Amino acid sequence: MTRLDAAQFIALWILLSHLPPGSVRLRPGSRAVVGDGVDSVGNSSGTGERHWHTHAQVPGSAEGPLGGEPRPIQLNGRFAVRGDQIETP
Repeated sequence: MTRLDAAQFIALWILLSHLPPGSVRLRPGSRAVVGDGVDSVGNSSGTGERHWHTHAQVPGSAEGPLGGEPRPIQLNGRFAVRGDQIETP
């Protein structure tokens, strides 16, 4: 068994965009596990199809909250890279 010290855990923000108003199913402090639905995909950017953008980062400073260090994301067992198109079941 691997033991983890509390100091090994960091805060992580997952940022999502282009979601329809009111579609997010999580609230601040909620915990999600694999398979949980968190929102509905929309199209708030005026493109021809519904889509979303996702980004993971550690929280930034009070002056630049979105300026935190980016973190990798695994989707369907592989690391996502810029421009990937992920199909959902």
